[in-house]
Order: sequence, then C-alpha cells, then structure tokens
Amino acid sequence: MDEKTFDGRRDELPATLPRFTSAPPPRCQTVLRNDPIQFCGRTASWFRPARLERLASVHCDRHRSIADIALPVERIVRVVRVEAVITFAGVSSAAVASQTEAAARLRTAVEAIGGRLENLSCTSQMGRAATKRPQGGDGETGEGG
Repeated sequence: MDEKTFDGRRDELPATLPRFTSAPPPRCQTVLRNDPIQFCGRTASWFRPARLERLASVHCDRHRSIADIALPVERIVRVVRVEAVITFAGVSSAAVASQTEAAARLRTAVEAIGGRLENLSCTSQMGRAATKRPQGGDGETGEGG
C-alpha cells in the first residue's frame, strides 16, 4: 500500500482538505453497546480500509481485526475543537500557584482522554463563596463524620 492513501485505496488524498500541522492522536472508532455516542476512544494504532458500504476506520489494539494494517503515514481525520469555560477552586491564595496547578490538572485530564490542550490561558479572582458541604462525610471518601 502507498504511504499516502485515502480510505485504504491508492487514491491520492484530496488536495482541497487543509493539512493539520498539529493534530491529537487518532482515537478508536469502535462503537460500544450499539450506542452511537459510546465510542471506545482509546489511542488508535490500526487502520481498517473501506469495504463495500463501510467507511475506513481506525482502532486500538483491543479492537483491531486481523485484517487491519498499521496506520498510514497520512490519513483523513476530523479534528474537533471544544471551547468551554472551566472553573476550579484555587489551591492557594497566590494567583500564579493556583492558575499553574489548575492548568496542569486540566492538561493531564484532557490528555488522558485522548485530547490535546492548546492556547490555554488562566485568570483568577479572589472573592467570597458559600461553602457547600458534602452530605454524610468528610468530602473525600464519603465516610466519617
């Protein structure tokens, strides 16, 4: 197979598509429990070429088929950009310490689920807030009193 393939055939990749210089790792497209929202999502290393009505797809080691091949050097991908406002309680009264810690936790969490965190900026503000106490416990394990 050519190093440059589209859907596992020898067709050239469409030139009209943009080229991503930085894309997150591919994620397994195996559907779990017959629910179209429940994809495996683990990092994929295997490519399943298109056949008949089925589109080409990528899969992790756990969901690979014996007919799958190593990922091509270049392939068509959809990159999803999610924009959100995420708030954390600061771990320090110092802005830099709180912002650095929150950013590190967010980056770790996003990478653990196969994402890539880019263009991160943090702000923080001191203020008053009512404390919401967890019911029936110490807030960590739900035990004790």
